[in-house]
Amino acid sequence: MGIGPWSPDERWLAVIVEATADAIAVLDADAVLRYANPAAEALFGYDLAERQGRDILDLVHPDDVALVVGSLAEMANIDVPGDPLEVRARAADGRWIHIEVVTTNLLADERFGGMILSIRDITDCRAAERGRASAERVLDHTFAHNPIGMTLCTLDGRFVKVNPAFCALVGRTEAELLADTYQGLTDPDELAAEQEALAAVIRGDEPSFTTDKRLSRPDGTTKMGELTVSMVEDPDGVRLIFGQLRDVTDQRELQRELEHRSLHDPLTGLANRALFQDRVTVAHRRHRRHGVGLSIAFVDLDDFKTVNDALGHAAGDELLRGVADRLTHRFRATDTVARVGGDEFAVLLDESGSASDAERLAAEIVALFDQPFVVGERRLRVGASVGIAPMVSGRDDERGVEELVADADLAMYAAKQAGKGRWRSFRPSMRSRASSSLAIREHLEQGFSTEAIEVHYQPVVDTATGRALGIEALARWRHPDLGLLRPGDFLATAEEMGLATALDWCVLERVAIDRARWRTEAPALVELPVSVNITVAEIGPELEKRVDAFLDSPGGQGAHLFLELTERAMLLNADNVTPTLERLRSRGIGLALDDFGVGYSSLAHLHRLPVEWVKLDRAFLASVATAGPDFMAAVVELCAALDLRVVAEGVETYEQHQVIRSVGITWAQGFFYAEPRGPVALASLLAASQPTPPSQEAPGSGATLSSPV
Repeated sequence: MGIGPWSPDERWLAVIVEATADAIAVLDADAVLRYANPAAEALFGYDLAERQGRDILDLVHPDDVALVVGSLAEMANIDVPGDPLEVRARAADGRWIHIEVVTTNLLADERFGGMILSIRDITDCRAAERGRASAERVLDHTFAHNPIGMTLCTLDGRFVKVNPAFCALVGRTEAELLADTYQGLTDPDELAAEQEALAAVIRGDEPSFTTDKRLSRPDGTTKMGELTVSMVEDPDGVRLIFGQLRDVTDQRELQRELEHRSLHDPLTGLANRALFQDRVTVAHRRHRRHGVGLSIAFVDLDDFKTVNDALGHAAGDELLRGVADRLTHRFRATDTVARVGGDEFAVLLDESGSASDAERLAAEIVALFDQPFVVGERRLRVGASVGIAPMVSGRDDERGVEELVADADLAMYAAKQAGKGRWRSFRPSMRSRASSSLAIREHLEQGFSTEAIEVHYQPVVDTATGRALGIEALARWRHPDLGLLRPGDFLATAEEMGLATALDWCVLERVAIDRARWRTEAPALVELPVSVNITVAEIGPELEKRVDAFLDSPGGQGAHLFLELTERAMLLNADNVTPTLERLRSRGIGLALDDFGVGYSSLAHLHRLPVEWVKLDRAFLASVATAGPDFMAAVVELCAALDLRVVAEGVETYEQHQVIRSVGITWAQGFFYAEPRGPVALASLLAASQPTPPSQEAPGSGATLSSPV
């Protein structure tokens, strides 16, 4: 069935309808198909010529039939094209295709006699729309349920959309946020930097930016968020700020903890060597640029190994924490206190003034150790050796950071070699001594041998007659390059390297060898009591074994041996030490408390110690010059009440000799009476001398010595 008839002038219209790519169909008033062009046949896949004269409603989706019928009825009453109608129609292959139909009523036109349907396939368009709608639903779902906080803001910062995760992280409701701005959530200290970065993203200079954002929540808590900002457009092309806010509170806390651990000592919480070095570098740079003074102090605990050996590492750790606490409370927040080694601490005194200020602070550090430390149920007196290297304010100083730190270390070792419990300020001469110390350390790596150790003996004399009452064995080390060294040259290094015990065994063996020679060459010397210094690490079964070996040797038989120990050695781990000392006493071994009055010593402990002798340190004599002899006299009186004999050490002048005589001390040793001598020289001195009361003569000639028998 066709349409027409056409006049010759109108046949071109028929050609166009047949050739157009748009599907065109003609229906009569009853929705019966009268005509369909080839494009319509191609769209539906039917041979529409076969369907002409048939109702088309059977091709319409059942849900859309009423819509089509109503539209056709409406169009029958108007003579203008209707609005586009979207319906679904079944193609020949069974698919439902989406079509858009525009109907024009030409029922009155005798050439058409029906309704013209202009049909457009919108199946792909609707599929794309469904895809977009699905994607939008997915995006909405993702936005709403994402564990990362998300927000959309206008370019001026007003919130347009926020998800629950964002609300939970900032601690505010959606309604509260939609009434607020991005700027209102930003820490004032961070706002300027964030606004600058945001402006660069809005301008297109940067695709995005990421920053940490401190979130102060209404409940008073603080969270840390990682904010990433970029630009998006809504469906209408409006540019919006898209923000993603991730909770990194725990992560940043862990990072801070790891950073803190990398720069702090885990035991004490103090700065470690790396952080200390960094702080020194900053202070050194200020000194270079502005002349600001600074000082570095190195603090090394005296005999810390003794505490570890006697009480265990747990006690040692507790002691280190106590030292750290005491140092921290002494210094300012602008100073840096660090633990830079096992028992070594360092202090950066920032903006210190003069060298005298630095030295005063060094003395104060030493004084911090005057009071005992509480370790468990014990009260331990631990001293410290302090070295300080100042860079004086306003004075040119060409030393670099490494050199300055090394100088403080050298000064600390100088303090330790000077007798511990002291401080020393750096002097350039210490560098040359450091070379000798390095040579000493290199050879000490090989340990001590009896052959390399020599013993010099210093007489203990009767202060009234000058008569020799005993001798103290003092170690000397024959260094292959540096010659004969005194303990002050190498003992601190040996103790640091854990070689003090080996040294004492060598001394004990050497005393046995010397005494064996004296039996034939100087019999009188064999009769003198001999004392040997013993470190705390040795007080146990090994000490008993060594003493027995000494007494059984040819040189040790019949010897009156005294062991000199410090109070610390006897009080640390006293439960184990005391039985050992009691067994030694039962074998006739004498015990003397050495260095009384230095660091650890306490009058309250005297009655608890299983000793017969108390040796007063030279510090007592030094104190007499300022405080007078009364305290020394009180100590001597107390010792007498406890049935303890007193020996004064370090007597170097006639005046000191008179002082100790005035307070009732009858036994003494020191350069005033005799300097330490080797075994042969001591025998010669004793053989040539007659006992004579000390007189006011040159040091070293205050007494002529003889045997007590």
